Amino acid sequence: MKFQKINVQLPGFLNSSNFAKILTLGAVAVFSFSCSMSEHAEIKSIYEGVWTGSYTGSEDAGTWEMIVDSKGNITGSIISEVLSYDYEIMGNVENTGELYMSCGTTSSGATFTGYMFGDVTNGTWENPSVNITGEWDGRRTVVMQ
Repeated sequence: MKFQKINVQLPGFLNSSNFAKILTLGAVAVFSFSCSMSEHAEIKSIYEGVWTGSYTGSEDAGTWEMIVDSKGNITGSIISEVLSYDYEIMGNVENTGELYMSCGTTSSGATFTGYMFGDVTNGTWENPSVNITGEWDGRRTVVMQ
C-alpha cells in the first residue's frame, strides 16, 4: 500500500500559527471554566447534609432539623415546644458559611441568621411581629457524599 501526501490549503486567517493560537486559547478557556465550576461546587457542597439542633428565646423554644443540598439550599422544619406547632423553614448558606433561614409568613414569621463551620452551626433568631428573639445552635448529623 502506498500513501500519498495531501497538501491542505487553510484560509489565510487559519494559517498554522493562528490555528495553534486558536486551539490553545480554546483549551485554556475550557479548562478555566471547568476549574471555576468545580471550585464553586466544592465550596457549597462542604455544608451538604442533615443538620439538627435547638433554639431558645425570650418566649419560645424548640428543636429544628434542616437539609442542606449541594447548592447550599436549606429546607426543613422547626417544632415549637411552647406553641406546639411545626413550621417549615427555607433558606440558603453562602460560600463563607453565612446562612439565612426564614419560617412562617412575611408579616408574622421568624428569621434565623448565623454561620456554619465544620459540623457545627449557630446564630440568632428574631420574630419582629411579636418582638421576641433568641439563639440557636446545632450539629451536622449526616454528611452527604
